[in-house]
Amino acid sequence: MHELMACTASLIILTLLIAQTAANTNTFIRAAYCERVISEFAGKEYDINEIQDRTDELKERLEKMPGVGAETEGKKLAVRLDGVIGPADALGIKDNSILIEKDLTLSVKEKEDEKPDDDGGDTDDPGAAEPLPDGDDSHDINDDLIYG
Repeated sequence: MHELMACTASLIILTLLIAQTAANTNTFIRAAYCERVISEFAGKEYDINEIQDRTDELKERLEKMPGVGAETEGKKLAVRLDGVIGPADALGIKDNSILIEKDLTLSVKEKEDEKPDDDGGDTDDPGAAEPLPDGDDSHDINDDLIYG
C-alpha cells in the first residue's frame, strides 16, 4: 500500500513539473514576442501626429498573441502575460499572470532642413589632384627603350 501511495505521489509531482515546464516555455515565447514587437516599434521614427496611432497599433499587435494583454497610459506600457503557473488550478492559485511595466518612448522624426548647395553641379574638389589617364595616352620611358 505504501508503494502505491508513493507511486501516485511521484506521478502527481511529475505531472506538476511537466505542466510548469510547458507554462515556462509558453511564458518565454510570449515574452520574446512582446520584446520583438516593442523593439520593432521603438526602432522607428514617427511624425508627432501619428504617435498615438502607433501606440494603439503596438497595443493591438501585442494582443494578437494569445495570453498577452497590453495597456498604455501616457509613456507607460503595461504588458500582462497569462498562464505563468502551469498547475495553478490544481494548486488553488487564482491570479495566474505577471504584469510587466515598461517606459515607452517612440522616436519623433525631426524635419530635415535642406539647404540648396548652389555649386552649379561642379562635383570636383578644387584641391584634388588631376585624374590619372585611362592608359591609352600614357607615355612611359620604358616604352621608348623597348620600341625606340
